[in-house]
Amino acid sequence: MNPSHYAWTPRDVVECLGARMVFVPMVEAEDWKPDLDALRRSITDRTKYIVLSVNNPTGNALDAKTVKEIVSIAGENDVMILSDEMYGMLAYDRESYPSVASVARDVPVITVNGMSKFFMRTGWRVGYVAFHDPEDRIAEVRHAAKMYNTLYGHNAARTTPILYAAARAYASEYQGGFELLRKIHPLRDYTMKRLNEMDGISCVKPRAGFYVFPRVHGIGKTWKTDEEFMTELNKEEALLFCLGEPFGPAGFGHFRSTFDQDQKITEEAWNRLERFLKRHP
Repeated sequence: MNPSHYAWTPRDVVECLGARMVFVPMVEAEDWKPDLDALRRSITDRTKYIVLSVNNPTGNALDAKTVKEIVSIAGENDVMILSDEMYGMLAYDRESYPSVASVARDVPVITVNGMSKFFMRTGWRVGYVAFHDPEDRIAEVRHAAKMYNTLYGHNAARTTPILYAAARAYASEYQGGFELLRKIHPLRDYTMKRLNEMDGISCVKPRAGFYVFPRVHGIGKTWKTDEEFMTELNKEEALLFCLGEPFGPAGFGHFRSTFDQDQKITEEAWNRLERFLKRHP
């Protein structure tokens, strides 16, 4: 999907394996919903799988209707789905945004998740892959994953104490994640209010996670590039955000920010941005 996090779009690695990545646009005017017609057009008889990773940088989450449509497209074309659900439990209305595998029926789904976001154990580097394959259609993929773990697992394995701690967290320690969600929900609402009140800024409300991806309408006019905008912002206000362009062509004219800090820090950041924009109407 475009835009998407560059860690999920390792073009060089994919091309070294003889494959090619095809980007499907998400439509900002439709709350960053994937362009399903473009998805259909992009699939050929050589397509291997559809990658869904929509939370970072846009903060989007796929509703049940969209997920079911994507599953139908995958089923019609006999391709599997690779679903990044790292932010799935940080959806503000979790019942509206199902896990892809839960509605996939006979379509194979590989779900990727971990402890870095909801459980806030970033430093543990613990993640997992779950296979939904009721008709045994991707047995070779599952076998390859097991072989990789057998041959190279020592390169990626966590220490035993961390594995025990991770098992305990998955079994019972969900309260911290729900507290994080309660903390960032009002910060999201405050951030949206501030951004959409600023002249020259528009922003789609994030449905999951703690990122916003605002559009700066002056980029391409007042500032030629994202980098020029960010350089001047840093020089005048000592404020930096992630550039939008590294997230793909649709990222041009945007920046990514988090809103998981405390209220004072968040308020100060938006005050500085607003001052800067007023000086450069």
